[in-house]
Amino acid sequence: MLALIWLRLVFFRGAFDGPLRIAEVYTTAGVLYFGLFMAMQITTFGVSYGNGATRANVFDRTLAMSTAKLVTIKLSVAIISLLVAGLTMVAVIWIIGPLLIYSFDEISAITLEGISRFGSESTVFIISRVILFLVAFASGSIIYAAFNSWAMLKPRQFSWVFGAIPLYCFLIIVLATLMRDEGERQVFLIAVASGHSWLLVALLPMAAIYLFRAVLEDQVLNWKQLLIVSAVSVVLAALYISSLVSSGYYSSATHAGLVALVSLLGLLPFVAVGLALWTMSRIRHG
Repeated sequence: MLALIWLRLVFFRGAFDGPLRIAEVYTTAGVLYFGLFMAMQITTFGVSYGNGATRANVFDRTLAMSTAKLVTIKLSVAIISLLVAGLTMVAVIWIIGPLLIYSFDEISAITLEGISRFGSESTVFIISRVILFLVAFASGSIIYAAFNSWAMLKPRQFSWVFGAIPLYCFLIIVLATLMRDEGERQVFLIAVASGHSWLLVALLPMAAIYLFRAVLEDQVLNWKQLLIVSAVSVVLAALYISSLVSSGYYSSATHAGLVALVSLLGLLPFVAVGLALWTMSRIRHG
């Protein structure tokens, strides 16, 4: 609703030369949804920051419930709430849109055409893409919520890290700018991208091993539960790799480091689960 009202006001002020396009409507709604996403995920793990002090939910620490079950409940509520909020936003756009945007018929026609093309695919294709979307959405939500909690628990360390990253990127840009030869600059940027890709390829499995080793030591999971989580993660990773193959990604990709990194992103849900369990364990037991 806010997205539509904002677009209508901007349109009246003459910011758009012609009828509103579908990209403008959905981009504005997406930006507002991303803001809602960030706000709703901040306190997922029961950590808040105010008056210069970090506060953890005392109820979570004293609740007679296993950490794994508590994490499952918290994340399920948070993710389902976000999905419901997104569906509500889409419904409002479709219901109120025709009243506020006179070119909405064209926008809805383009949207319905895209939905029709997707619906014409095989049932296996549709189910696999829906599953991958939900898994990616949930993984992103979990990682964002966990990083927010650690940023509040360890503000000084996070301020150093997030201050160093922009500085590091700036130095790379400066080095690339100082290179006068265009070919030399391209080789440098490709080498930087490839090096960082391989670094991330090494860090993802290392992070998974560290997190689940800590989770086992804290007795958040037992070996049987870990095997179940691992088996589900392998199935999801295989489904993800299959989607890359069917989309022709491997036939068009050129850089080995990037190919390895994109392929290894199938491991991200496994890492996200480990990060969530480890974060909640540290919050509850120090």
